[in-house]
Order: sequence, then C-alpha cells, then structure tokens
Amino acid sequence: MTVSLRGVSTVVPSTVLVQDEVRDVFAGQPGLGRLGQRIVATSFNVSGIETRYTVLDERRGRAPAKPPES
Repeated sequence: MTVSLRGVSTVVPSTVLVQDEVRDVFAGQPGLGRLGQRIVATSFNVSGIETRYTVLDERRGRAPAKPPES
C-alpha cells in the first residue's frame, strides 16, 4: 500500500497572548529569584516573538470556570 500526503494546512488557536504579558507571568512565578527573573525577561525579550497562541483559555482575561461543588 502506498501512503501519500494529500494536503497541508495551518490552524491557529483562538486564544492570543501578547509576549510582554507572558514574560511578566513567567518572571513573576513564586520562588523565582532575581537572577531567574532576569534570565526569563531576557529570553522573552530577545526571542523575536510578539504574539503567541494557545489552546488554553485561562489567559484570555477572564477567570477560569470553577469546578462543581461536591
């Protein structure tokens, strides 16, 4: 049996993250020291990325849904 590729497409998730906001979230993690904050900030600042996309919608600016009470 012969296998062949019939098409290629790109799909971008609907949740958009701005690089500066993501950098600040990572740099603000509890227990991350000053050196760690500088490394995170530098890594994000020099990456050349302006916008990120994710399938996770927690960062969309609204509170995540609360789990049902048991």
